[in-house]
Amino acid sequence: MQKTAIAVNLKVSSWGRVCLVMVTLLVALALLLHPQPWVAFLVLPLVFFAWQRWKVDFGCRAPRRIEFQEGAWWLTDAQGELQRLPSVVLWKSFTWLAFYLPWRPLGLRSWMLWPDALSAEERRLLRSRLHKH
Repeated sequence: MQKTAIAVNLKVSSWGRVCLVMVTLLVALALLLHPQPWVAFLVLPLVFFAWQRWKVDFGCRAPRRIEFQEGAWWLTDAQGELQRLPSVVLWKSFTWLAFYLPWRPLGLRSWMLWPDALSAEERRLLRSRLHKH
């Protein structure tokens, strides 16, 4: 029996962008308002990490297409590079899917697929294939 091939184009998530900015701002504000002044210096690594996360999730290395072909999952980034996903999903809920991307730098290897990156039909198609694995 031949495996069904599916392909889902991804768009940049507005929810993902807003969430990253809001969480970064809230943690930065908490660090800056902490009673110990030396804690404010922890904002620098936080900003660096948030910038790196922004680049890999929304920049030139952002995922743009997910495909299921010949029994394997593939992810295409914004530069057109095709990467094989070793395991499909780290975590899934009714709304979100989290993938493990081993080719990314340490600390940035997880990637969340937000609901506004897919249409309802694409989400249904992707979930129908995920339930079989």
